[in-house]
Amino acid sequence: MPTFLRRSVPLLALLGALLLPLAAAAQTPPVRIMPLGDSITYGSLPGGYRNKLYQTLTAAGYSVDFVGTQTANGVGTLPDSDHEGHSGWTIGQIDANIAGWFGAIADPDVILLHIGTNDFGLNVDTPNAINRLDALITKM
Repeated sequence: MPTFLRRSVPLLALLGALLLPLAAAAQTPPVRIMPLGDSITYGSLPGGYRNKLYQTLTAAGYSVDFVGTQTANGVGTLPDSDHEGHSGWTIGQIDANIAGWFGAIADPDVILLHIGTNDFGLNVDTPNAINRLDALITKM
C-alpha cells in the first residue's frame, strides 16, 4: 500500500466515525399519507385498515404521517390517527369537500382513495359514477 494511503486510512476512519452519528440523526422526512374515503377508510374496527398499514410501514422502517381533519376511530397501536374517512359518504360528498380539506392540511405525498361503494349501495347515479370519480381525481 502506498505511504499516502497508509496515512489516510486512520484519518478516513476517524472522519467516518465522526460523521456516522450525523448521518443517523438526519432522517428522511415522513411520508405524508391521506387516507380518504367512506366507512372503509374510517374503519369498522378501531383504526380500520389504517392501523395495520401504519404498523406494517413503520416495521419496514418508513416514517409515516397520516394526514386529514378527522381523528375519530383511533386505537392505542395507531399513534397517528389522522384521516379523512366519512362513513356513508358518496363520491359527490367527498368531491364537495376535498378543496376545504386540502386547504386545512399540508399537501399529502400519497392519497389512499376508497370511494364509490355507497354510490352503488344507494343507487346514486351509477351509470355516471366513473365520470364523477374521474372528476374527483382530476380535482385532487
